[in-house]
Amino acid sequence: LTFNNYTLEVMLIVENCRFDIEINQLQLNAPKISGSVLNLQLEEHQKASKNIFNKIDRLFPKFQHARLENDVEKLKEIRNEMNTIESEFTAFSIDFIEKNSNSYVAPMILRDLIKSPAMDSLKIRALYMKFPDSIKESTDSKIIAKYLDLP
Repeated sequence: LTFNNYTLEVMLIVENCRFDIEINQLQLNAPKISGSVLNLQLEEHQKASKNIFNKIDRLFPKFQHARLENDVEKLKEIRNEMNTIESEFTAFSIDFIEKNSNSYVAPMILRDLIKSPAMDSLKIRALYMKFPDSIKESTDSKIIAKYLDLP
């Protein structure tokens, strides 16, 4: 969804069911979608992802301080913590995909993971191959197949 006069976009999955969208004009970035299994799955993944990445946000003041102090050791320690958090996110996303491989949300997440340097093409291929044929027909799956150079 996009909104007139706002530079905000909200992801929404249109599925063949009755679902409702409630938009609060004071919180346009958090519409409440009910009656949609796919949007619920997407929301679950997004919330958990945000919780993981909030850990990086909490490191930012430490990072700024270490940079101002030119504390190379502290910066290295903070980068290691950030890498650990990113690994946690990758592992969480892989687990989510494996548990929801029959959902159209899985290829959406896998498509995003392609950009991660922590992901290799063998793992991407293994996850993709677990998708049922109906899921492989989705736009995101087709992009993944093209990335993997599959027919």
